[in-house]
Amino acid sequence: MSGTARIGIIGTTARWLAPLLIETTATRHPLVRVEVHDATTASLLLKLDTGAIDFAVLTTPTNDPGVVSTSLFTEDRILATPVGHPLFGRDRITLADLNGVNLIVEPPGRPFRDQLDALFAERGYVLAVKAEVDGTRLMASLAFEGFGAAILPASAVSTRSDLGWHTAPVEGLPGRAVGLATRRQALLSAPARVVADVLRDVVAAQGDRRPGIHPAIASATPSG
Repeated sequence: MSGTARIGIIGTTARWLAPLLIETTATRHPLVRVEVHDATTASLLLKLDTGAIDFAVLTTPTNDPGVVSTSLFTEDRILATPVGHPLFGRDRITLADLNGVNLIVEPPGRPFRDQLDALFAERGYVLAVKAEVDGTRLMASLAFEGFGAAILPASAVSTRSDLGWHTAPVEGLPGRAVGLATRRQALLSAPARVVADVLRDVVAAQGDRRPGIHPAIASATPSG
């Protein structure tokens, strides 16, 4: 088999998944070329709609009736803190620890931000916002540069302690669900189908080797 598969992947996931996907595909299907598009979930949905990509790895649920998705993995929410922050070095973070602490968070209207607002309100806690940023990688960069603490999905940051920041899981927060999405009415090409199969195998075999990543145990039923 030969041909090209055009794959969209959210940037934080692409950091670890794209190299494994490309290498494994090259081994199993040397004549199939993988073209990776790095973008946000919103941008990937637009690319799916226009046919610019065959399928996408993105945050789910999409709430898009024209898209069908299957679960790949969930990942923990972590707190990234720069050196000198009061919570730096903590191995365990609770919502109570974050009460009144200035945080870098997503803007209102994003699904996770809405969940965060609701959880803090239920407990009578104050969600103190230092900055609202629409972009996970920029949030991670700001934390890395010492601007402040950020709540991020686990794959957004390196856990290396020599990089000048510390990460710890936040208890009580919903994880981020990531899935494989296609257009509901579209039929995948043969190259795209085999690459999708490789991708699922890579996540199942390698996902749990990444801190905070929890692969789906069994094949998920399409949803959306």
